[in-house]
Amino acid sequence: MRTFQKTHAIVSLWVFCGLFLIFAIFLVIFAFFRGADDSTFASNEIPLHYLELDENYVDQDTLPLEMGNVSEAVNMISQDETRSLFQGSCPAGTSNFTYTLFHVNSQISLGSYIPPRLVEIPASIETLYPPLCLQYEVAQQLLMMNDTINDAGHRLVVTSGFRDPWIQDILHAKSQKNSPTQSHASVAPPQHSEHQLGTTIDVTSFEKGGYVRRIDFENSTMYAWLSRHAHEYGFIQSYMQGQESVTGYIAEPWHFRYVGVSIATDVKKSELSLNEYLANDLFLENI
Repeated sequence: MRTFQKTHAIVSLWVFCGLFLIFAIFLVIFAFFRGADDSTFASNEIPLHYLELDENYVDQDTLPLEMGNVSEAVNMISQDETRSLFQGSCPAGTSNFTYTLFHVNSQISLGSYIPPRLVEIPASIETLYPPLCLQYEVAQQLLMMNDTINDAGHRLVVTSGFRDPWIQDILHAKSQKNSPTQSHASVAPPQHSEHQLGTTIDVTSFEKGGYVRRIDFENSTMYAWLSRHAHEYGFIQSYMQGQESVTGYIAEPWHFRYVGVSIATDVKKSELSLNEYLANDLFLENI
């Protein structure tokens, strides 16, 4: 009996050691592949809403502005900075004021301003890469608009929200390098972007089995819907076709800024560019 107990104890010990060894091997394999995934993500998949370079989203050869490839752009950012983009939280504001109607353009700067109450876009809104941040009020209006869009049978995809000035600096420097003589800008200088306000989104849509390319978005059913209804939720297209000489930027049918329902409706009726409307303080009549 004693011999049997001893043998049973030895067998149990071996079984325990074997299971422990298998578990340890599993942890090593898991850590290895997780490390590989992190490396791939950091070097090749920086979110589109920061650098707008995702090859699955647009055909880079047909962009109005050649932005280069993802790896080259990421090489311009340190590893720590790149990883900090994916912490899943929005930056704290540097001011208590929300500059919803601030007339930011290529001459008027926002400085180092970061808006208060930045929140992540609700998970029910499709984005290519989370997290995306917007001011709280804007996120709520976007949520309501997205619900209506879904009910209408469309599929909105948000590709960009709040953008830090230092990310804007990278984008602008790259655009200047590739198209220094372009008549109208496609990327705002750092501290001069509407994205810094936390009120602005870039969008695409999912149609006919794929994401609509940027160059095709103006002809999409999603753009047709936004042209008719976005102002009902406070969003207005900032850079319209035919207004390039006024705004200083190429037409961007994917770029919508939140200014509130009454202002957006008034801008749409006026047929002015948002830049002209804000420059002439016409919004004061609606406050």
